[in-house]
Amino acid sequence: SAGDQRLTSDSATSADPSLAWTGGNLGVAWEDNRDGRFEIYFARTDSSGNKIGADLRLTNATGDSEAPSLVWTGTEYGITWYDSTPGNFETYYARLDSVGNPVPGGEVRLSNASGFSEWPNIAWTGEHFGVVWSDARGGEYEVFFATVKCCGNDQDADTFGACDDCDDLEPAANPGETEVCD
Repeated sequence: SAGDQRLTSDSATSADPSLAWTGGNLGVAWEDNRDGRFEIYFARTDSSGNKIGADLRLTNATGDSEAPSLVWTGTEYGITWYDSTPGNFETYYARLDSVGNPVPGGEVRLSNASGFSEWPNIAWTGEHFGVVWSDARGGEYEVFFATVKCCGNDQDADTFGACDDCDDLEPAANPGETEVCD
């Protein structure tokens, strides 16, 4: 063991970290209340835990954003967390590029329930994301699942990934092309 490395160094609480290996470095996401409420932050490290670049704040909510879960797809990260902004905790999802910047298209709210939807976990299948979370919409906590068919894989090399491209096997069909009536 090379010993531990301190990754956060502020006067607030940094907690509930999640870690994803990219094959070359590590992505780390955690909740942090350095700005007065809990928000989700991201950083990268090398394989020894030495930080690469600055911390990136991923959320900017009016409520608390907590308990991130992070996964690597081979080209980008997927991340989930729960947030109290809607008045109760709801589960959210977003994509991050290879250095941790949010991918255009923003975050997606996965749950919309009267009870708390919290403690999400995300996995990558090679084709899409699977997300599970604890949900108390019926009064008792149960486990819920959602498939998020969104990734940055650009199979036809037209610079648009499967999330943004209506046909990711046809380079001439993408959001940048002129719409034709067919």
